[in-house]
Amino acid sequence: MSFNGNNVSFGYVEDNCIYIILSKVGKKYIPFTDPFIFDGKQFNYFSTDNKGSKSEDIKIYRKFPFFAWNKDRMYKIVDSKFEESNTIDFSHPEMLYHICDTSKVCYNELMVQNKQKYRYVRYKVRENAFLELAELHFYQDRQEVKPVNIVACEPYNANDDEFKLANCFDYAPLTYFLSKKEGQELIFDFGSEVLINKILCIPRNDDNFIRPGDTYELFYWGKDKKWISLGKQKAKGVYLQYKDVPRNALLFLHNETRGKEEEVFFLRDGEQYFVNSLPID
Repeated sequence: MSFNGNNVSFGYVEDNCIYIILSKVGKKYIPFTDPFIFDGKQFNYFSTDNKGSKSEDIKIYRKFPFFAWNKDRMYKIVDSKFEESNTIDFSHPEMLYHICDTSKVCYNELMVQNKQKYRYVRYKVRENAFLELAELHFYQDRQEVKPVNIVACEPYNANDDEFKLANCFDYAPLTYFLSKKEGQELIFDFGSEVLINKILCIPRNDDNFIRPGDTYELFYWGKDKKWISLGKQKAKGVYLQYKDVPRNALLFLHNETRGKEEEVFFLRDGEQYFVNSLPID
């Protein structure tokens, strides 16, 4: 950085990043500009309209970037199957649910159109995937149905609690089970015939999705060069919905309940964009 009268020059600025220029006053740094994206040629400033005429209703699914390694974990459950049987050998299995697509959120409530009772449920992953899950719970309506026994595959490391099967049932989405081999399965014995019509399946993830029950506060960068609150919400589902949000504003979501990983983002056509996923025109 160099100075020439009232001009300031930056020798090298990386493109496709979100910036804000600060000035130092005494021992404090004061915002000198509004935030902007530098695309390599020009500055594209975010709107600072304080909830004026240009506003929109939005849905928010995350508070931190969705990195490729995290997407790979979510992909592990694609093409996995839940099957039912009244015999433990599953000689004549019935399909309960087939996960066909990559999950976009970590809390997946799989609603099952099931009218038949069975004693056993089998969860099996595709042949080229490890069995890797954070949580797995079965329900009849709103009542959780718990197995009396589980026939489990071998964990990745039997001497390390990080990979133990109990992690799938501790209601903590950051703990997980990981199998030693690919194409494995779990068999759940409920002791008697039960009617399963909902499954909560949470793949291994970073817990930066919206977690039901947590309290969040959304902010946008306003014309007074500071963060302005758009209100607090207690999450009732896998996304937060806010109304009358300034269009093209820089946003920031804070989880008051837990966690430290949070990053600024903006929305375009309903899609959240963080620094790692900026749309390149």
